[in-house]
Amino acid sequence: MAWNNTQRQAFAAYAEAEKRRKARNTLAAGGGWTPLSLGSNLLGWWTADDVSTLTLVGSAVSIWRDKRSGLELTQSVSSARPIYSAASFGGYPGLTFDGIDDRMFANSIFGFPFGSSASTLWGLLQQDALAADTTIRLAVAYGGKTANDRRSINRIVDAGVNRARAAAGTGSGSPGVTGSVVDLSSRHVVRGLIGADASQMNVDGSGSGTVSAVPATGTDRFVVGGNTADSGGNYWNGKFRDVVITTPLPTNDAATLEAWLLARRAL
Repeated sequence: MAWNNTQRQAFAAYAEAEKRRKARNTLAAGGGWTPLSLGSNLLGWWTADDVSTLTLVGSAVSIWRDKRSGLELTQSVSSARPIYSAASFGGYPGLTFDGIDDRMFANSIFGFPFGSSASTLWGLLQQDALAADTTIRLAVAYGGKTANDRRSINRIVDAGVNRARAAAGTGSGSPGVTGSVVDLSSRHVVRGLIGADASQMNVDGSGSGTVSAVPATGTDRFVVGGNTADSGGNYWNGKFRDVVITTPLPTNDAATLEAWLLARRAL
C-alpha cells in the first residue's frame, strides 16, 4: 500500500529523530569523540578550547591555528584582534569579536573546495548584535574578495528578527538561504551546506529549505569574523568557540558532529 503525504512526513520525522538519538548514543559511548574523528572529511577545525593553538598578546589573539594540520589565521593589527577568555562562551573558552574591525584571516583557502565543489561550514557561535542593527555580519567566509565569489555563513535581520543565512556567490550574484525557524540571538550551532547546485541552512538541527545556485567560489582568502575583501567589513559581533569546515558528510557523521557541537553550546 502506498503511503500518503502525512505518513511520509511522519516517517521522515521519525527517521530524523532516530538519527539524532544514535548520534547522541555514539557520543555517550565514544568517550572522546571530536571533529578529528571525521578523518579526511575534516578540512579544518579552529577551537577556543585549546589555548596551545592560540598566540596571545595579552588576551588578544594574533594567530589561531586549526587542530587538524595547524592552518593559521592571523591578525597583525592589534586593534583588530579578537579577545580570548577562558570563560566568555557561557563559562567556557571563547574568542570575542567586537563587530567593529576584528577578524582573523589567511590569504589562502587552504585548498578547501572552490568553484562549484561542495563543502560545509559549521560554527559554534554567539551572535550579540541586536535586531535593530541591520548590518549583514559574516561569521565564516572563504573564496574570492567579493560576495559574488565567496561562500559564507552569516547573520541578517529578517522581519525584525536575527536569522542565520548561508550564501554562495555565483559570479554574478550571491543568492542565499535564510534560517526561518531559530532566532539567532545568543549561542547556536550554525551549518551552511554549500552544494554543487544548491545551498542549505541549518541552525541547532532545524533546517530551512534550499536555494538553487551553482557556486563560483574563488581562492583568495579565508576569514573568521568578517568578509573577504581587502579592506574588511561585515564584522561579526559576538563570540566563537568552534569553527569547522568539512566535506559534505555522510548522514551519521553529520548528526554526530552536530550533536557534539550542540552539547557544547553552554545553554
